[in-house]
Amino acid sequence: DGSCSVMMRTYKSAVNCLDADWCGLRAVSGGDDGDLRLWDLARGELLNRFAGHTDSVNCVSAVWASARVVSGGDDGALLLWDLESGELLRTL
Repeated sequence: DGSCSVMMRTYKSAVNCLDADWCGLRAVSGGDDGDLRLWDLARGELLNRFAGHTDSVNCVSAVWASARVVSGGDDGALLLWDLESGELLRTL
């Protein structure tokens, strides 16, 4: 019906980007605080927080089957993450 069923409020600033896995009911988001967040969409819970950017995160793209996500930010960095462990794998 188009109504919001879950509201997740952990950002104190703007959310700039999101990539969702609708089959697995997970999402990864990035915002002005420079962090990425991994969400359980079914429960509306924060699963993990990834800190690595020194400025706003403007784009995220996940490959859910490989448990990888790349993020880009105003700091000029592209960061490759492991979604399962939260480990920063590479800075590009």
